[in-house]
Amino acid sequence: MFAAFDNTTLTFFGIALAVGTYFLGAATDNVMGADGFGAFKNTIILIFGSVLGLFAIEHMQLPIHNVALRSLACAVGAFSALALLAMLKAFARRLHY
Repeated sequence: MFAAFDNTTLTFFGIALAVGTYFLGAATDNVMGADGFGAFKNTIILIFGSVLGLFAIEHMQLPIHNVALRSLACAVGAFSALALLAMLKAFARRLHY
């Protein structure tokens, strides 16, 4: 997966991922309100979720070589990680933890 990239491409991919997820993290912080984690923590969760999505399709050995489908896997992993953690936080808040 990442072995096919050279250093410059991997660096630009990391910078683009960090900038894009910061804007998404700030937007989701405004939407989720008290159930959110803050803009920076949402950014970290989105980055780890997108990398987890990429690792998941590599681990399942799916023959996905299209950039659009890999981007979709990144988005699905990112938002499902954020949704799962926000749901667990909301559940814990309602149980007064």
